[in-house]
Amino acid sequence: ARTLQSSGETVPQKERLEESHEYAKGYHEARRTVPGTIVYEEYWNNRLIDLLPKGRNLRALDLMCGEGIFLPVLEQLYDEVIGMDLSMEMLKLVEPDRRLRIFAGDALRTPFVPASFDVIVVRGGLHHLPDRLSDVFSEVRRILRPGGRLVFLEPCDDNWMIRVFRRFVYRTSAHFD
Repeated sequence: ARTLQSSGETVPQKERLEESHEYAKGYHEARRTVPGTIVYEEYWNNRLIDLLPKGRNLRALDLMCGEGIFLPVLEQLYDEVIGMDLSMEMLKLVEPDRRLRIFAGDALRTPFVPASFDVIVVRGGLHHLPDRLSDVFSEVRRILRPGGRLVFLEPCDDNWMIRVFRRFVYRTSAHFD
């Protein structure tokens, strides 16, 4: 992974970056070992796929990609896929053969030129910036091509099955609070 620069300063904000170091490895392990998490991930991956535009020639960005869990899915759909996340610790967990297509960078100020992507996916990252959502969406709008599509997925508690599953995960894993 490469750290991107913008206007002479490193893009990631120090406070959010330091916070990400704390939970990166435990988060990764919990998502792979807590019973039911893989089925849960696959279910939501399939819902996202249903919303994504079709066409191999589209350029896609997995913004706030974390450990890159959705990169293989996007690579099956599109010829050019890039992942970006604030946390180098999370990016270190991306599968080695995908690391040439990932960047460390801040979703609030990406290094990409305007209208760079046909598809932008944010899979469970927006809740980390609750007070900066308008800034994130402004940046997405800047780098999304006209007619492009933003598809995002966020955790919620408005479905009883999700609430039950999340309570189970939180009680069985020390990595979530």
